[in-house]
Amino acid sequence: MFGISNVANVTPDRWLNEGDQVEIGELTFAVISRYADSVVLVSDEAILAAQQLLWDRLRLVAEPGGCAALAALLSGQYVPGPDERVAVVVSGANTTAVDFSR
Repeated sequence: MFGISNVANVTPDRWLNEGDQVEIGELTFAVISRYADSVVLVSDEAILAAQQLLWDRLRLVAEPGGCAALAALLSGQYVPGPDERVAVVVSGANTTAVDFSR
């Protein structure tokens, strides 16, 4: 987990989640700094596992970016506090059927 003052743009060689492969501009950084307490980084493997779980249990196909928050929870990268209430938004409009056998 990173504090907001430590947020940096990351450019990996390979990126599963194209939707989150953007640079954080000044306006976006200002909004994040004001309203978010922290930022977490999840692996491609954690995102794929979240996609698989959504398909297996709910028959829901979601894009990788739409699984990032769920991946953070499932992988333990984000652990809610004891009295914290958590909601996860899942989206899938920017995807097609996923071949989970890869």
